[in-house]
Amino acid sequence: MANRIKQLREARGLTLEQVAEAAGTSFQQIHRMENGYRRLTDEWMRRIAPILGVHPAELLLELPPGQYDLKQPVDDVFITEWWRTLSLEERARWIYRFGQESARTGAGTRRRRPAHHPKQRQA
Repeated sequence: MANRIKQLREARGLTLEQVAEAAGTSFQQIHRMENGYRRLTDEWMRRIAPILGVHPAELLLELPPGQYDLKQPVDDVFITEWWRTLSLEERARWIYRFGQESARTGAGTRRRRPAHHPKQRQA
């Protein structure tokens, strides 16, 4: 998947070595990610984005920083692009985490419609 690491790194005047050192990795790893030879995972996005001073979504978006389609929130774009970067194993882990969190908080549980709701009367 294409990413904007190199573009953002160069725009900030940073070298591969500087980004690698700040991310706690080798410059070869950063080079591989910049050029699409290594998959940019959620973990890597979270490590690299702060170094470049951007939201993790901006590593994937093709739009210049701050020029998002206001009809589609950046988080929606980010989640879609991020999900595509995940392996099946990583997706399964996230689905499990979401399920655990939903069960803990009650999010996503079906709520009964109030008696005055039109669809409730039909039942």
